[in-house]
Amino acid sequence: MFRIVWNKKDVKRGIQSGTGEAGPIGFLTPIQVYANSVDISGLEEVPKGNNTHFDGLFLEFFHIFHSIDPENLQEDNFHHISSVKNRVDGGSFNLYIYYNEERDSLTLKYHNFVHPEYRILEIDLRDFVDGVLHSSIEILEEVLQLAPELREDDNYIALKEDMEVIRDWYQERYGTTASSPPIEMKPAATVTDDSIRWIGAEDAADEEMIDCVQKILDITYPDDYLACVRKHSMGFPYPYNIIVNEKIPGGRNQFVRLSGFDPEKLNILFLYYSLNCPVQGSRAYLPDNVIPFADALNHDLICFDYREGFPPKVVHWVFYEMDPEKSIQFLCNSFTELFDIMERCE
Repeated sequence: MFRIVWNKKDVKRGIQSGTGEAGPIGFLTPIQVYANSVDISGLEEVPKGNNTHFDGLFLEFFHIFHSIDPENLQEDNFHHISSVKNRVDGGSFNLYIYYNEERDSLTLKYHNFVHPEYRILEIDLRDFVDGVLHSSIEILEEVLQLAPELREDDNYIALKEDMEVIRDWYQERYGTTASSPPIEMKPAATVTDDSIRWIGAEDAADEEMIDCVQKILDITYPDDYLACVRKHSMGFPYPYNIIVNEKIPGGRNQFVRLSGFDPEKLNILFLYYSLNCPVQGSRAYLPDNVIPFADALNHDLICFDYREGFPPKVVHWVFYEMDPEKSIQFLCNSFTELFDIMERCE
């Protein structure tokens, strides 16, 4: 097993800032590399270790295949030409790769800030290629989702073309495509950030109850929310759960837990109908078509706002705000985006 991991929030900030030395995807950010579950980069033990040039690292991984099969992968196929054929410089780590033809495997010799002495492990070549392709396809999709205009960017094109050279080589060598999806495939958005864990989640939300709530409220839940609540109903996200927004009283609040669907417990329908009617002089109320899906501190709620149609926006509802117009504050455009404005709970 081989994989390259990055923090999605850091990538989003890097792309949107456009301050990379080599264009909008040439910024510096910590990147972790795992081989057979071993953290080659050392960032698992020292999370704030050295940064790596984001696109440069992938280009070096692509060019490493020239040292593995120089006859079929000529240097002029690649945009990046390394002075050391079999080395990847990851900022916090150095990795040398040697091909074992008899076993069709690779010997990986590496060291990092945590372990300055060189260490060695072995991995199947096919697993290595599959991991590089999977990670590169994932980042190319992520770049387009964050900034579709980068499709025409020279750095994006270089990454895509080099990746396609490796993908074609893989298919010719093994007679099959890698297990990763094609670049242009865009699956339904889901909260997949590996840095978020869901604590205290009950059994998966009952599909029949989810359908029932949608019919009663005459709404359709977004796919990214459904993918999450089906697995993490009543769960608490950790360690990223502090919602930051200047319009929220105090500028921040905490995502406490996902609301549930169990009719025998405090559930979404009960919350909506108990707060959906105005009570003179008491507090703000939930307007029609503003549907709660999570609790926040101080009895506040995080809701889907369907008042302008589908897909719904995500808003923050302030329990103690007397003015209905001020009780609802816009947070973001989707459930997935909500996690991009969350900070780590220290």
